[in-house]
Amino acid sequence: MSKSPLRKDKTCLNCYYVVENRFCPNCGQENTDTRKTFYHLFVHFFEDLTHYENAFWKTIKNLLLKPAALTKEYLSGKRLSYLAPVRLYIFISFVTFFIIAIFPNETDSDFININKNDKNKPGFKTSFNLEKDKLKKLVDSKIISQETADELLKTTVK
Repeated sequence: MSKSPLRKDKTCLNCYYVVENRFCPNCGQENTDTRKTFYHLFVHFFEDLTHYENAFWKTIKNLLLKPAALTKEYLSGKRLSYLAPVRLYIFISFVTFFIIAIFPNETDSDFININKNDKNKPGFKTSFNLEKDKLKKLVDSKIISQETADELLKTTVK
């Protein structure tokens, strides 16, 4: 039984029968106001994504240890004890991007800091030579022109 308030209109939305109580005596549909707030919908969606109980762990275990058996059981109709594939994909994507956001790749930021801050650091010459070699390969394979490579080298040195 829901905690939603009763509708003021006493006509059943399903069969148009006049309803005096909470449930329609003709079809059994509950005569309550079904409008929900955005907050309620957001919380309900988030709970649906995160409330997995045993199905999540059983799916992960079988996915890692017996993926073929998991697929066969799911396709044969035994779906209640496993998590739906789309739901699992959304959850794993969310966790992956959350972890990436928390732990950014530090090597990229170190490389940028070496190039921007101090050209006398030992890492600058190494990274500059690597860039020079990459540009030379691009010119040799005629992907970019020599003039473009020279301009890129000038902007890197500045």
